[in-house]
Amino acid sequence: MKAGAASPGGRRLARWLLAGGCAAALALLALRRPWLRISSNLLDLIPASETEPELALIRGLATDRQSRVVLIALDGPPAGLDAAAAAAAGALTASGEFEEVARMDEGSFASAGRAIFERRLDLLLPGWLRERREEYRRSGQGAPWAAWLAERTAVRLEAFLGTPEALGFQDLIARDPLLLLPDLAGRLQGMADLRAEPSPDRRLVWALARGDVLARGTQQAVAAALDGAAAAAGRAAPGSRLRWTGVVRLASRSRAEIQSEISRLNLLSLAAVLLVTVGCVRHPLRALLLAPVLAVAMLGAWTAVMLVFARVHVLVFVIGSLLCGVAIDYGFYIFLQPPRYPGEPYREKLGRLLRPLLSSSLTMVFGFFLLVASRLPLIREAGVFIGAGLTTALFASIAWFAQLKNPFLETRAF
Repeated sequence: MKAGAASPGGRRLARWLLAGGCAAALALLALRRPWLRISSNLLDLIPASETEPELALIRGLATDRQSRVVLIALDGPPAGLDAAAAAAAGALTASGEFEEVARMDEGSFASAGRAIFERRLDLLLPGWLRERREEYRRSGQGAPWAAWLAERTAVRLEAFLGTPEALGFQDLIARDPLLLLPDLAGRLQGMADLRAEPSPDRRLVWALARGDVLARGTQQAVAAALDGAAAAAGRAAPGSRLRWTGVVRLASRSRAEIQSEISRLNLLSLAAVLLVTVGCVRHPLRALLLAPVLAVAMLGAWTAVMLVFARVHVLVFVIGSLLCGVAIDYGFYIFLQPPRYPGEPYREKLGRLLRPLLSSSLTMVFGFFLLVASRLPLIREAGVFIGAGLTTALFASIAWFAQLKNPFLETRAF
């Protein structure tokens, strides 16, 4: 049984609408430059206005200075390790991708100790005053705050001078009567192993990256700088090996796994569609005529989500890859419906299929567009992506099959 084609006028109209829509979508995508606006930053999954303490803490930790720290270890023959560490530190500094670079040896600890002592009032006094204020509040004393503080400080100093620890601070007590440094030293007792002698076959380097380590550009720049540092260390000391870790490396690996997941899901979705097609239709190669419908649906989804949102997270496309199996359903529905009689015009066939098509499509599309009301950016973006893709798939199916002389795909007889 052979279905009839659309009338010449209807075919031209459908062709112009399809071509014009695709051209407009491609032009809009070119203007919006999606390759610059796809994010793999995990912070983009958290609403900017989020007030929950746990999520606010995660955002704070991710943007904290500590998240930009990169720890580097150089292994190799002991004779050349110092030269290798110096060459690596120099290369990292020259790259411009790091705010600070320091070797983790005894000299660096001594420099840090001098810096803390010189700025002890700026660094330690606010915390010390907060602790004394809390003591004053718990004590319930009726004495004025200034008088209580002076007396309490004198009592603590007198008690400290009677302890064995005071001998180690006898040269500092005159310049530190508030006991800022002794208190700090007591808190750092658990970190005493940091002062241990370095391993003879290993040197450590500490670096602080610039920019947002969750951004792809920063990740690539830091990795390139570290590759250059490894090469410089190898030239200075053949046989040396550079290893490094940090949030920037973990974030880069996470982004790579997400991209791999996108490819895998898209291939699995395509394979499932092909398997069903080969098993159910009489002429599987003819099912390739559905490919333009799928391509136009994805184009519509990309265009809509890029127009609505300034940045789109890459996970949206992982979820949107499921669109492949759903968007092709409309084309299958039109393509697989046999004509009522030989030569039935396409317009007549479409007329009897349009009501069930619209009822099925609108129900699903409205359901996805309602996700825009969610507080989570990922859910909103996925709702627009899938809703727009399904809408585009419906109209693309109607316009595309108007171009075929025989818009009918026969199924196998089971």
